[in-house]
Amino acid sequence: MILRGIAFEFRYRSERMRPIWHRGFSLGSVVVAFAQGAAVGAMIRGIPVANGQYAGGPFGWPHPFAILTGIGLVLGKLAPYLATHIATAPADATMTPPIAGPKLRAML
Repeated sequence: MILRGIAFEFRYRSERMRPIWHRGFSLGSVVVAFAQGAAVGAMIRGIPVANGQYAGGPFGWPHPFAILTGIGLVLGKLAPYLATHIATAPADATMTPPIAGPKLRAML
């Protein structure tokens, strides 16, 4: 989240570094969305608790359900961006968003 905040602040302050800050903002957004989805997926699946404290190891949460929930949230947060881009594009436009290849659009 820190990378996302820093990139948001600095991406319009530097012409030369703007593409790097845009990528940093995008990467930070994807990481935050994945982490939120994976955390929710791990909580839904169940977290080992003993005496009111977490009883699992540091990597006890990566289960396929948690990972798929994280990916699902990333795609869910990406869908409005793609829908807005497609809806506001001119009728003769052939451009696509840089992250919206045919495979990603087919998944959505």
